[in-house]
Amino acid sequence: MRLTTLVCTVALAATTLPAAASTIDRVVVYPGQAEVHRLVPLPSKQGAQTVEVAGLPVSVRAETVSLRAPDGVVVGSIRGERVTSSELRNPREAELTAKLQTLQDQRTRAEHAKRAAQLKLDFIQRLATKPGKEESPLPVAQWESAWAAAQRGAEAALNDTLAQDIALRDLDDKIAATKRELAGLQSDRRDTVTLTIDLTASTATREPLRLQYTVGGASWQPSYRAALDTTAGKLVLEHQASVRQNTGEDWTNVALVLATGRPRSNTAMPQLQPEVVRLFEPQLQREMLESRAKAMQAPAAMIDAAAEQAAYAGNQIQVDAFAARYAVAGRVSAASDNTARSFGFGSVTLDAPIELRTTPQLDTSAYLYATLTNTTDTPLPAGRVELLRDSTRAGSGRLPTLPPGADHELGFGVDERVTVEFTALPATEDETLFRGREVETRSFVATVRNGHSSGYPMVIYSRIPVAGDDNIKVKALGAAAKPDRRDIDDRQGVIGWEWQAPAGGEKRLEWGYELSWPGGKNITR
Repeated sequence: MRLTTLVCTVALAATTLPAAASTIDRVVVYPGQAEVHRLVPLPSKQGAQTVEVAGLPVSVRAETVSLRAPDGVVVGSIRGERVTSSELRNPREAELTAKLQTLQDQRTRAEHAKRAAQLKLDFIQRLATKPGKEESPLPVAQWESAWAAAQRGAEAALNDTLAQDIALRDLDDKIAATKRELAGLQSDRRDTVTLTIDLTASTATREPLRLQYTVGGASWQPSYRAALDTTAGKLVLEHQASVRQNTGEDWTNVALVLATGRPRSNTAMPQLQPEVVRLFEPQLQREMLESRAKAMQAPAAMIDAAAEQAAYAGNQIQVDAFAARYAVAGRVSAASDNTARSFGFGSVTLDAPIELRTTPQLDTSAYLYATLTNTTDTPLPAGRVELLRDSTRAGSGRLPTLPPGADHELGFGVDERVTVEFTALPATEDETLFRGREVETRSFVATVRNGHSSGYPMVIYSRIPVAGDDNIKVKALGAAAKPDRRDIDDRQGVIGWEWQAPAGGEKRLEWGYELSWPGGKNITR
């Protein structure tokens, strides 16, 4: 096959030639866009010919349009023409428009009939209550017949009014239903692009043209379901992906691929500009500012794209050295309605060592943590994760991007079988122990009990102040002087004690600190 890449020029005039019934065969979804592969049937004949492809969304990016022609077919040119929505009106829409007009005319006639009946009733009421001055009073013998005539006329007028009310109510319902259906058809109307392709075939072929282009309005996000078995220390991680698309065209029975790469117009990194340091001189200030502004213009266009790249969470099955693709099994459909559609991509069982953790100064609860290691040969991209602990939902969290071999800790909620008691003894202050210095002493006591029938590793966290000035002195007291972990996760002053908690075991910790600073000065925390 021969690959032809062409830029289409979009005009506003609509095409009049017959269009080929092309179909979407394959879609590759990237973050924020989709690569669409269409099959365009060719007339099985030789010579010069013109083929049209109608119904493409106006969001087609012209620079991405390319054609792959079968052997023996040479593509000459390709042109894009925009078809406005007014030219896309279908027969059903015209039928509903005519129906709506008829119903509205019927309603007007019903209103006229109702008004005529009301005038008749008003006339009868005037005759019955206020006869004209020229009229002579009716003889008593004619009263009964006059009453009967007025009654018959009034009943007829009232019945006519009621009949028109019923007719108006029925017509209003029909008009409303017709308007809703018509609005639905009109909301589906959208401008499209028709491609006109000139080609020459040296031989008759039944192979289709393969049209490829990129559109915006499509995206996908990975998600996970992490089921922890606390007895076995194993974690089953299920892969899922959510796809949305509002590209302007429906994907029907297509092969769907989700890609972690991000095609971009900026394929090279921005260039660093020299940074020159000078002594400040007023006459050079304007020159320096102008130079700095020019230096920032080059990377400015890439800042948003870089931020998008950092926020992207992808997924994969097939991996090469730089990107990954996640193929959906079978063929699927996705309407252009921005509805999220989820797909599952299997699961992996990982070792997940368990550890109990507590921070008594902040929360007298023990939390269950599991550390998972990505033992697969592909990255696990960032995404939301639903957490289950022994088949019970524990909550949700977020999994960061994990390269092969990387670790990550997931919290699985409070462990109700572990109790923690904490006491903070009253602080003492003394300014006589050290001449010219004030001293504050704090002491804490914590008792932790493991109520499980089996043992678990546990870490008890605390903190002691960190001096931010050479005149401030901090002395760790009790267990704080010999912690098992220091400056945990690069947080200064955060310490921890490790304990292999046996079944039913109990541990008591006493720790504290002594803080001193120059007399007459205040400290801030």
